[in-house]
Amino acid sequence: MLSPTHRSPRVILEVPTSAVLTFDTQQRLTREEVPDLISYAKLWRLLDKRRLSPRDIVWMAGISESTYQKLVKNDSVRLDVLQRICEALNVDIGDVCSFRTRL
Repeated sequence: MLSPTHRSPRVILEVPTSAVLTFDTQQRLTREEVPDLISYAKLWRLLDKRRLSPRDIVWMAGISESTYQKLVKNDSVRLDVLQRICEALNVDIGDVCSFRTRL
């Protein structure tokens, strides 16, 4: 039996998005940083194709500066934000973002 102070050895797995996930010996996953699972590269290409500045989406969709910064960093945003962006650009959600598989 293990003492309460005994710590299981950990294995560190490097994820291409520079996030670190650790697995303990019981195969439980603990996140030290959430990996990037969403990409807004399609949004930036669409804006470029339409000759719009990336900042134009702020006033077109009525989003805040902090939400814009989340988009730039590929952080997740609320679904209603994506809906407003899609409505402003008259496109479907698949035209502005894509989801990556975890591992």
